[in-house]
Amino acid sequence: MGVQRMSPVRVAYFSDVLCVWAYIVQARLAGLVGELPSEVRVDLRTYDVFGDTQAKIASRWGDRGGAAGYAQHVHDLAADFESVTIHPDAWRRTIPVSSLPAHLIVAAARCIDRDTGEGAAVRLDRAIRHAFFASARDISQQSELRAIAGEAEIEFTDLQAQLDGGRAHAVLVHDARGAAELGIRQSPTLILDDGRQMLSGNVGSGVIEANLRALMPERDGGRAVH
Repeated sequence: MGVQRMSPVRVAYFSDVLCVWAYIVQARLAGLVGELPSEVRVDLRTYDVFGDTQAKIASRWGDRGGAAGYAQHVHDLAADFESVTIHPDAWRRTIPVSSLPAHLIVAAARCIDRDTGEGAAVRLDRAIRHAFFASARDISQQSELRAIAGEAEIEFTDLQAQLDGGRAHAVLVHDARGAAELGIRQSPTLILDDGRQMLSGNVGSGVIEANLRALMPERDGGRAVH
């Protein structure tokens, strides 16, 4: 009898595209998935942090330098991680008004993936984060999102159809309800083992890998490794 084919480990990744910690952890997760592409599947989920950027920065950084203070914090933080690149103008000259337009576009790609299984959402999500952090492009602008989709080889007309029909909006509502039910409080948060494991914030590659491998079936027996 041949080796039993097991389902991949699924990771629900809740995050905001403008969250610097999510940008850092995404790079770590992408590296691990690249090493184990057939054994791990990342399911993107949205967790709103910068839906209203101005209000967010004012409430958390109003007495700590405001937008300039937050920008310096992000740049100081990113400087400690060789796995990510941050443009000098990100959060300084380029301050997106909201992450919602980007979240909607990625949600539209997720709808397309449900119909086709292509994996466009992960590709577009990575491209959008890189466009902001590494190239300081304003991802709250529809013109930029349209251009980024093209660069990721995704037809914007296909994305627009999901927006026009309301499917992308329904996805975001579903994400918000799911985050509330799971008790998620920060970006990023990784949910594993059907909600039984939660990893939040600055999660190291070693911790992510250990948790993933603990859930992976053995190739010769179909039993989870613990």
